[in-house]
Amino acid sequence: MTTTYDQGDQQRLSINFTDYSANAADPDAINLIITQPDQTKISYSYAVDPEFIKDSIGKYHLDYLFTQSGRYIIRFEGTGTINSAEQTEIYIRKKA
Repeated sequence: MTTTYDQGDQQRLSINFTDYSANAADPDAINLIITQPDQTKISYSYAVDPEFIKDSIGKYHLDYLFTQSGRYIIRFEGTGTINSAEQTEIYIRKKA
């Protein structure tokens, strides 16, 4: 399901990683790739980019300001001890 917000909104993008037993677990590396409507890709890496925050074991977030209208693709990737990826789409309405 696609989520919709207004242009200029700031939203919290978050991810919860678990192991095969469904216990919260941390990957060795975590990346967040945001593909904007103009196809520009912006990447954030946990422990490199200070705005990418660890809330607790397996739980991470980044607050992102949506400046373009159109479809965004949001992809979290965990690698190492936890190899997992999650992708979603967000649609941003043009501000009237």
